[in-house]
Amino acid sequence: INRKTAHVADIAVFYPIVSWQARGRGGRGRTFPCGVQAGMGELTKKEYAQFDRIVDVLMSEQMDMDIVDDVALEEGHMEGGSLCVAKEGYRALVLPDMSTVRLADAKRILELAESGLAVVASEGFVPSASAENGAGDAELAEAMERLEGHLHRYRGEQGLVETLRRLMPPDICVESGAKEELDAAHRRLGGVDLYLLSHTGKKVREYTVSVGCRNRERALLDCRGRRFPAAFAEEGERTKVRFLAEPEEIYY
Repeated sequence: INRKTAHVADIAVFYPIVSWQARGRGGRGRTFPCGVQAGMGELTKKEYAQFDRIVDVLMSEQMDMDIVDDVALEEGHMEGGSLCVAKEGYRALVLPDMSTVRLADAKRILELAESGLAVVASEGFVPSASAENGAGDAELAEAMERLEGHLHRYRGEQGLVETLRRLMPPDICVESGAKEELDAAHRRLGGVDLYLLSHTGKKVREYTVSVGCRNRERALLDCRGRRFPAAFAEEGERTKVRFLAEPEEIYY
């Protein structure tokens, strides 16, 4: 499925590698790919942990996403309020805590925000140093001042979830069931929407899940391609499915 389909995600989370490396003393690539683990300072530890929490909470809320870097921002283009990168179209860009940023990235994020992309930034996204010019970069300060007027600020990971839901309707929503035991992803093959629902729990659970599409032909299949009993209902532009999930089983 992954090989033959295109991923569909509304959310892009920026990977703050530059900020981690700027204050890490381990040397690039010394221990981990980010090169900061061996001599990580307290501020870097805080940023590193917060990034992990962002990814974890979005996954636990069934808010599908991609991690993007400076190359994706540079190569992407705006279309209909979304940042289009390859086959993806992101409606929101999430900025985690960062104390250092590439000046080029800050300017590019400003361009995207001014072009209509929703940019959601943590309270700790306050870069005061650039990779190009170091601390006290006047160009960075000017870009940040202009960018601030476009930012949707959030406090804490739940604040991020609430802000994103205020900005756009959820693609996948667990209306009932143990959502902490359900991982979800949206993929597309031609005009067919495929939603992968992975029940990670060790007990049978009943779920009601609403997805942001309507299909004339609907079926719930297990990982072996067999039809699985499910009840479907259409509500406006959304489709609701209710089913009993077997322990540690994947459906689509």
